[in-house]
Amino acid sequence: MASRNIDPETHFRPPQWHFARPGPIQRQRNSKLDEHFAGSGSDRSGDLTREGVQNADDAGRDGATGPVRIRIGFGALSSFRAMVYGAGLMDHLPAIAKQKRMDAVKSVSASEDCKYLTFEDFNTTGLTGDPQTERRYDGDPPNAFHTFFRAEGQTDKIDDRKQGSKGVGKVTFIAASRARAVLGLTCRYDDARTLLFGTAVLHTHRLNGQDYDGDAWFGREESEHVQPLEDIKTIEQFRNDFQLARSEEPGFSIVVPWLDMNDEDGVTPERVVHVVLRDHALPILQGKLVIEVIDLNGTTITIDSSHFLSVLDAQPDTLRAQVRPMAELAAWALAHPPITPTDSLGMHKETAPAWSDPDLISAEQRDRLVAALDAGDPVALRVPIRIRAKGVAATELQSYFDVFLRRDLTAVTGHTVQYVRNGLLISGMSRRVVGVRALVVAEDGGLAGLLRASENPSHTKWNAKPIKDRFTYATGTLAFVVESIKGVAGMLASDPTEKDASIWANELGLPAGDESAIGQPGAGGRKRKRAGKVPTVIPPPPPKKRPYDIAVIPGGFAARPSGRPFAGGLPAQLELQLAYHVRGKNPLAHYENDDFDLTDIVSFPFEERGCMVTERHENRLVIRIDTLEFEFKTTGFDTRRELFCKPRLINSTEPVEDTDDDAEEREQGPAVATAALEGGSL
Repeated sequence: MASRNIDPETHFRPPQWHFARPGPIQRQRNSKLDEHFAGSGSDRSGDLTREGVQNADDAGRDGATGPVRIRIGFGALSSFRAMVYGAGLMDHLPAIAKQKRMDAVKSVSASEDCKYLTFEDFNTTGLTGDPQTERRYDGDPPNAFHTFFRAEGQTDKIDDRKQGSKGVGKVTFIAASRARAVLGLTCRYDDARTLLFGTAVLHTHRLNGQDYDGDAWFGREESEHVQPLEDIKTIEQFRNDFQLARSEEPGFSIVVPWLDMNDEDGVTPERVVHVVLRDHALPILQGKLVIEVIDLNGTTITIDSSHFLSVLDAQPDTLRAQVRPMAELAAWALAHPPITPTDSLGMHKETAPAWSDPDLISAEQRDRLVAALDAGDPVALRVPIRIRAKGVAATELQSYFDVFLRRDLTAVTGHTVQYVRNGLLISGMSRRVVGVRALVVAEDGGLAGLLRASENPSHTKWNAKPIKDRFTYATGTLAFVVESIKGVAGMLASDPTEKDASIWANELGLPAGDESAIGQPGAGGRKRKRAGKVPTVIPPPPPKKRPYDIAVIPGGFAARPSGRPFAGGLPAQLELQLAYHVRGKNPLAHYENDDFDLTDIVSFPFEERGCMVTERHENRLVIRIDTLEFEFKTTGFDTRRELFCKPRLINSTEPVEDTDDDAEEREQGPAVATAALEGGSL
C-alpha cells in the first residue's frame, strides 16, 4: 500500500484497524460488493454457508485423506475483550453510520458483548500466497491470501472443478457482521506459517476533519503498510477469545464479529443447520464433507454421512418433508451410478443438443425405463454432451451429466427438480415436475466448467448470457441440462401422437401449477409488479386460417390449437419471433437485447404440453408440435409494454388468408398485447 494511503498517525500502534486515506486525485467510490448478492432473497444463512462450504471444498488439499471438515460455531465475547478487536474501528462507526445503506453499523456499541460466528475448515490448504502482496494482476502467481483480504472481484479459481469463480463471495461473511468486518486466522500447508489478519468493507466518511476510504484492515503497521500478525502470543489469545478449534492444522478460520442474528433474516444456528441439510446433502452423503454446528450453549450437532438422516428427522416437519425424499434418492444415486453402457443415452448431433434428437434413446432403453418407473423403482441415466469452447483455444470436450428419477405421486403441485454442480445445490433453479422426484448432477469437468461460468455470484441460478461469448451453442447446452427431466419424459412417450402413450410426458414433464399463477409474484418476472392496474388488451387482428392461435395470458402469451388441421401433418415446427411494439416502426427491427432475453431460463419459464421448444434464442423460439392437444405458455414480459409476436410454420405451406390487413401487418405478423395487464410490471 502506498504511503499516501495510510494515516501516518497510526504508525507503530499495537494491532488494530487501519483505514485507508484517499489520495488527491483518487475517485471517491463506495464498494458495490453487497449488490452482487441483491436478489438472493433473505437467505443470508444460506448465502454464507454456501460460500464457506464451496471455498473449503475448493481449498481441499491434494493427497489429503478423509473428508473436508467444517466447524461452524456461535459464541459471545465480553465487551472488555471485544475492545481489542474493535480498536481503530469503533471510533469510525458513528461517522460511517451517517452514510446511505450503512444503518447496520448504528447498532454496534463498544459496551455490548460481541456475538460472533466462526467458520473453520480442515483438511484444506489455508490461504496461500505472499501475504505482503498488495496489488495483483492476471499472469501473477496465485495468491488466495490477497484474493480474500485485499482484493475485490478477483479470483484464483480457474479449475473447472472449483465451485466459486466471481471473487465476490466473501461479502456474505462481511455482510453478516453489523460492523461489516471479518477476521481470519490461516495455517498454511506449504510454508507452515500461521497468520492473523482482518478486512472491513464500509463507506467513505469524514472523521475529525479527515477523509477516509471505506476499506480497513486489522493488523500491524510496518513501514507504513498493514501486514498480518504472526506473533505467537497474539494468535494464541485470538484462538482462546473466539474458541477456535484450530491449533496448527492447515486450513482457514473465519471470525465474523458483531454477528447479525436478528429474527427476520439474521444468521442463527438453527438456520445454518437447515441450510446444511437442504443444500449440501449430496457431498455429505458421499462422505466428502462433514459439518459441525455449535450453538451459543456449546451444543454440537455433527452432520456427516452416518448422522445425516437422524439429524434431519429431528428438524421441523416442513423441512423433513422437503429434504428426506430427495436425500433418499441421492443416497440411492450414490450407490447406483449410471456407469454401464445401457445406462447411457446416445450422443446428440453435431449441432446444439436437443431432446428431440431421435438418436438419444433406443426402444429397449425406453421400455426398461418405463417398466422400472412403473414398478416404483428409481432409475439412473448418463447423458453425454459436447462442450465447445470459443476463441483461440477452441476445443470440444466430451462431457456428461447424470439424471436420477423416482416416481412420486404424493404432491399434486409436483416436486422441485434439484440441480447439483460439483456437490453444490443450485437452489434458485426452481423447476417443478408432477409425478416424479428428480436429481440432475453435473460433476464432470467440461460441463461443470460451463455451468459454473453461467452462475450468478451467489451460485443459485444459471443464465446463458455470461457464457455466450465463451461457448458455442451456450444457450442450447444450458437449456438441454435444465430441461432434462422434461426431455426424458418426452422420450418415454414412445408415440407422442397417441394420447395414451404420452402419459409419462404428462405426468413427468409439465411444470406444476395452474394458469392462474402465471404472472403472479414468484412466477419469474424481472421487475416489481404494480398493483391496481385494470387489464387492457388490444383487439386481435382479423382471424386467419391457421392451425394454431396465439393468445394473451397475464405477463405473456400462449400458443394453442385453433381447431384447424396442420396441412403437413404432425409433428410441425412453429417459429415465433417476438419484440415489444414500437409505434410506427417494425418491432422486430427495433428489438434490443435489453428488452428481454428468452435464453434467461429463470425469468422466462416455459410450460409445454404436447409440444417442446427445440430452439431458444434472445427473441425467437422454435416449438415442435407433436399432438393436436398441444399448449405452450411463457411469462416474464414487461406488462407495461405491448408484446409483438410473428408466428410461422417452418417448411410448411401454412394456409393463411390475409383479408384487409395493411402492408405493415403483412410484413410484421399479428401482435399480442400485454400492456397494463393485471399485476403491473413483471
